[in-house]
This record gives sequence, structure tokens and C-alpha cells, in this order.
Amino acid sequence: MEIKDNPLIGGVCGLMAHHDGTIIGERNALSPMDISSIEMRYKYAFTGDVCEVFKAEVLRDFPFPEIENEKFCPEDLVLNRIAKKFKLLFINDVIYYRDYLDGGLTSKIVKIRMQSPIASMMCYAELLQNDIPYIYKLKAAINYWRFRFCYYGKGSFPKIRGIWNVASLIGWGMHIKDVYLLDK
Repeated sequence: MEIKDNPLIGGVCGLMAHHDGTIIGERNALSPMDISSIEMRYKYAFTGDVCEVFKAEVLRDFPFPEIENEKFCPEDLVLNRIAKKFKLLFINDVIYYRDYLDGGLTSKIVKIRMQSPIASMMCYAELLQNDIPYIYKLKAAINYWRFRFCYYGKGSFPKIRGIWNVASLIGWGMHIKDVYLLDK
């Protein structure tokens, strides 16, 4: 399938596997297909890690935000922005081999997000604006508040409104649990 000159396709997406060949997640019978990363996760419920490879011009149009005093931005923030404009050609084959490292990003993700609360809040606040099932919106609202309680600055930060503010109670509980586990 030709994607180079197709203005609707932003890149390709394939499966990831460990170096021993074990796929990280599940194969999906819907291949090849044009799909956005939002559809992939929330409509077709893909699980596991995938490798998304974008056209250079797409990545130039959707840079990661630079936030003062923060060193991390969830990649989903940018991927979801791209997904509103472009689809990916999903290939149901392994295109990337990787292994998780002890002490790597995945094992420290909660702490890292706590240290970059504005970017984390941006990611979850924007996810609430997408056409996704309400259970995922509820999880996004809870995580928004989970990391909102990490922000003590006086500057501007993303805000959510309406019914999603009820999730602050669960978010507070998760925040307290995170702080407790980090102190151990």
C-alpha cells in the first residue's frame, strides 16, 4: 500500500516484541488497515506496545511542548494530537524489538509524571476531549487529578471542568498512594 504521497496517512504502526520474539501485547486480525492511534487503543482495544513510525513532516508539525522546570512529556499527548489529523497504516507484524530495562522509564513512570505534572495534566485533559468510551474518560480524569495534586506552582496549567471534577476524590487517593509508595 502506498503511503508516501497519501496526505491522510501520517506513518506506519507495527507490533513490538522482546528480543526473544515474544510479542508485547496481542496480534490483531485487522491488518493491514488505516487507523489512528486513538481508534487503535479506544475503538479496537489494542493491547501492548506498538511502534509508530511517522513521516518527518508530521513530527515537525506536532512538536513536544517544552514546559519550564519539566523534563518529561507523555508521548500520548503528541500521538493523540497527531491522531486527530492523520491515520497510520497498521501492520500486524513485528517491526521493532526491545527489552525493558530494570530501573528504566517504564518502572519509574509514576515518579517521572509526578515530577512533570503540567505535561501529565495536559495529556489527560486533552484525552477527555476525544470521542472515546466514558470508562477511558473517567480514567483520564482520575489521572488528571492524580498528577494535579503534584503541582504547587502559581503559573497556568490545564484545567478540566464539569462532571470530571468528581474524579478528584479518587485522584487524591491515588496521589496519596503514589507518595506513600515513593517514600518506601
